[in-house]
Amino acid sequence: MKKLLKLICVLFLILGCTKKSIPISTNGIFIIGAPCKITKDQGIDAEIGTIICDSIVLNYEYGRYSNPGPLTEIEKFKMAFRGKYHSVFFEKIYIDTKLYKQYMDSVQVMTVTKLQSHNKTLLFDCSVCNQVATLKFRKATYRFPFYNDQSITERTNFKMYIDTVGNYHRKIYLSQNGASSGLYLSPLENAKQGNKLSIQTESKGKLDYIFKLLQSVRLTPHK
Repeated sequence: MKKLLKLICVLFLILGCTKKSIPISTNGIFIIGAPCKITKDQGIDAEIGTIICDSIVLNYEYGRYSNPGPLTEIEKFKMAFRGKYHSVFFEKIYIDTKLYKQYMDSVQVMTVTKLQSHNKTLLFDCSVCNQVATLKFRKATYRFPFYNDQSITERTNFKMYIDTVGNYHRKIYLSQNGASSGLYLSPLENAKQGNKLSIQTESKGKLDYIFKLLQSVRLTPHK
């Protein structure tokens, strides 16, 4: 009986080793889990190029100012925070003005939601505000009210998938109306200065296949 079990284990290992490996294509900057043809070119301030996987054509851009695609509510607020809201926030929590720039990137935007009458205590009173951003700074959480003339609506034009992969923030967006779908990878640390990878579809195709392609993309370690 023991010999039979050993034989079964050996066969299992052999079959596992002979299993076909997943095809991978790379250009030295990123890899994609499919047999694709990648051609690269040099843009003004970024490397650009084309990825062809079967009948799917995608364009990529790798640089500091790569296209982020459609913005989420959190991404929109982050841009507004850097522009004008950070000074209001730091003033309300009594941070010296000389430290604003130093602490700006340390503020995490957790959520952005509609401002409801039953919302918990806000950082300050605001009768005209209609949205609230939950911010985390120095292990404390703050609810920052603000006004946005564009109401928060469900993103019917895109299905969004937001998560992290390794040291990168990942956003995959799938168009529901024929526009470009794509991927955006941005570093978790030093996001403003670091290079980002943007990939967008040029041709139409099955969204489930496009999603698998985009989901398989990884930046190479040395980049």
